[in-house]
Amino acid sequence: MGVILKYLKKFWPAIILCVGLLFGQAMADLFLPNIMSDIINVGVQQSGIERAAPEALSEEGYDFLTLFMSAPDSAKAASAYTLHNTGGVGAEHDKLVKKYPLLATDNIYVIDSALDEKDLNDLDLAFSKAGYVFLLWMQGDLIPFLNGLGYNTDSMAGGNSGDF
Repeated sequence: MGVILKYLKKFWPAIILCVGLLFGQAMADLFLPNIMSDIINVGVQQSGIERAAPEALSEEGYDFLTLFMSAPDSAKAASAYTLHNTGGVGAEHDKLVKKYPLLATDNIYVIDSALDEKDLNDLDLAFSKAGYVFLLWMQGDLIPFLNGLGYNTDSMAGGNSGDF
């Protein structure tokens, strides 16, 4: 044992550093469940995200999400959102730019504030389904999922979800 210690003597700073890093890694691994718990407690249980349908989104984001919506859901979204252009003028436009700074550079869709609870819930469901379809498409599971629901997917060459 003395022979080994004699050779390790010149490497003691590196050994101390390795032990310290292993300790740090173990502490980080043990702290991870606390972080996940905070995400659930604050983000979900305490209404961190109230609705699946966004209050406002860019024109590109709206166009992208509606690609993954069914025709009725896309129609609901079209009737619930208003497109605001960057070149708008007036007090209302200035108020929107202050609330949504992206409007200064990009066109955005803003949800109609007069929607009732039923329409908002329908819109939440439409955006939730669109997000789920996008997730399935990214994982490559969209065609089997749609076949299971009874959709005819023969025309979906390459898994293009925009055809259903």
